[in-house]
Amino acid sequence: MIKCTFYLPTHDNDGREFPPGTIGTILDRLYNRFGGYTDHGTIGGTYKMDDGSQAVDRLRYIDVCCEPAGVEDLQAMVADFGRTLKQESMYFEVSLSNVEFVRSAEYDHREHLTVRSGLV
Repeated sequence: MIKCTFYLPTHDNDGREFPPGTIGTILDRLYNRFGGYTDHGTIGGTYKMDDGSQAVDRLRYIDVCCEPAGVEDLQAMVADFGRTLKQESMYFEVSLSNVEFVRSAEYDHREHLTVRSGLV
């Protein structure tokens, strides 16, 4: 799997915070398509707009791991998020890494379901 990173703005270009439901819907779309993401929290950054002005942003630092075939799909989703949030552009990075999810030999998924939710 490949790790991709993007920054999700928390405020519009006039400094107003996006409604929690807007960000929640975006994160739900990521989870539903890729099975998870890592939200590293809020960071700050600046960006030189096409008109030369400086945008000062509050951003959520998001990592998504996907198969190589999913990178273009994720990039298209991030572009769509930018349109939804009325952004000039969105930071998107593809890392040259090999990501693995290593399973614990001791972990029993059925036990986890029983203890956590009573589903088994």
